[in-house]
Amino acid sequence: MRQILITPEIKAMAREYANSLFADKSDAFVQPVKGLRDLITDLKEVNNGLANKERYINYLKEIIKDYKKLKNLLPTEFDKYKTRYDGIIKDSPLSLKIKYRRDPLPSKKADRVGLNVSEKEFYKLIVARMHYDDSRLYLGPYMKKIGINTCVYCNIAKATYSENRKEVYYPFDHCKPKSDYPFLCITFFNLYPSCTNCNGHKLADENKGFQLYKKTGTLNDPFEFQIDRKKIEEGDPDTLEVEFKSRNVADKDLSDKYDECYRIREFYNSDDEKRNNYQMWKLIEKHRASYPKAIEASLPLTVNREELFTEVLGVKDDEIIFTDIRKKLKLDTAKDAKLL
Repeated sequence: MRQILITPEIKAMAREYANSLFADKSDAFVQPVKGLRDLITDLKEVNNGLANKERYINYLKEIIKDYKKLKNLLPTEFDKYKTRYDGIIKDSPLSLKIKYRRDPLPSKKADRVGLNVSEKEFYKLIVARMHYDDSRLYLGPYMKKIGINTCVYCNIAKATYSENRKEVYYPFDHCKPKSDYPFLCITFFNLYPSCTNCNGHKLADENKGFQLYKKTGTLNDPFEFQIDRKKIEEGDPDTLEVEFKSRNVADKDLSDKYDECYRIREFYNSDDEKRNNYQMWKLIEKHRASYPKAIEASLPLTVNREELFTEVLGVKDDEIIFTDIRKKLKLDTAKDAKLL
């Protein structure tokens, strides 16, 4: 919903993630590079007659060569790498099913004879060998440090990481999809905390239009919430409507597609949310009149704009909106009411 600037601190987190990823695993754990090399061996030994076999082998070799860089590759480099990788694989589909052996391969060829052979799509094998599922546990604490505690698409669902249990209770969405960018499946800046609903809707729709991280410049904040004041005057929370729209006419198509993909209006206008939104507005109205008077009085240590806002809505007016659920709605509504 709103971008995050890639600060030196976040870059340092990405480097730390890359350096520590799977470093604490036991010797029985097949590290990504070893797994990808085994897949090359499978291509050579159990895929007789496979068309363009060398393209798939060279694709894997390129991932192995780039592996260290890929883990914390910056978003500005994603498509540059994609162009290079596409030049290797050419028109050979990443979804092609290839044969592989499930178990880690022994070093001697004679010991590999007779191992069970299965089939799976090429890109899915890459994702499995790079251990995306395991990488989630390493990403969780960094997302918490950044201040991402909600789904980055809807801001209405929690993204919870348990420090005690070292567990991540939410999925990560791949900004660049695994089916086209399997080499980015564990890349720090390609993985976005999300909820099951938004992740599933995006997979079905593919109307993305949102890049979470930005390297430099002004952060993109194209969307805004607006509560219908006429409905507020009716005094019935069940009739309340929250609008989700673009800040500028130029972004209208983007906001419409975003809403269609992630069901923003639908979620924010559910019965429970309508009642929550009504109470939020009542709080804002209550303080809207008293705040200017307090400012005029200018009593030392009595009026603090940030403390007042935190007390009223329970969130801070800062850059990252993912620290609390519904934070963007609260900020937009407070600004519309001239509380901010």
